[in-house]
Amino acid sequence: MKLREWLLGAAGGVALALAAGQAMSQDKDGGKPKIPDPGSEMEKMMQAYAKAAEPGPNHKRLDPLAGNWNCLARFWEGPGGGPQHESKATYKRTWILGGRFLQDNYESQFMNKPFSGFGLMGYDNQKKHYVSLWTDTMSTGFMIMTGEADATGKVITLTGEMDDPVTGQLKKLKSILRIESDAKNIFEMYEPGSDGKEFKSFEIVSTRG
Repeated sequence: MKLREWLLGAAGGVALALAAGQAMSQDKDGGKPKIPDPGSEMEKMMQAYAKAAEPGPNHKRLDPLAGNWNCLARFWEGPGGGPQHESKATYKRTWILGGRFLQDNYESQFMNKPFSGFGLMGYDNQKKHYVSLWTDTMSTGFMIMTGEADATGKVITLTGEMDDPVTGQLKKLKSILRIESDAKNIFEMYEPGSDGKEFKSFEIVSTRG
């Protein structure tokens, strides 16, 4: 999903909610709250929006990720061999918007420089997939990824694209989030190497802080 479409959809939902609220707040006599008539188009519209906005079991699956985490991040410059870089980090994940999105705040050091990241992750009831948004101090844009959980609900695989500042081209990415327990989770990122084959470029192992 393009960021512009996502923002326009959100703005449309807000506008509709405001219009509905105004319709309910006043009747023609101007004072008493007015509830939409049963079976009316307004009632159907409000029910549809309420259903689309309701957090459900797919959001609940993300519960083990909430809280404070101590992290070890490892980075690979190319396929083969062990990681070339390691750094310690902290993750703080907090439910926002009534349990609809997990907000990520990531703090670390990368190449001896401070590194901060911010993200959102949730489940889109209408698109029926998970969605994540990420930005950090090594970018001025957003990375949006979408995907599915496996049958256990503990492994979530997302795919997306990012602008590669080296080549100036779009680069395909895949992430795998493994929820091993309430006390440990592992995030892996994969991207194409110089030969076009996919390799793991970094991983973050998080344990309860």
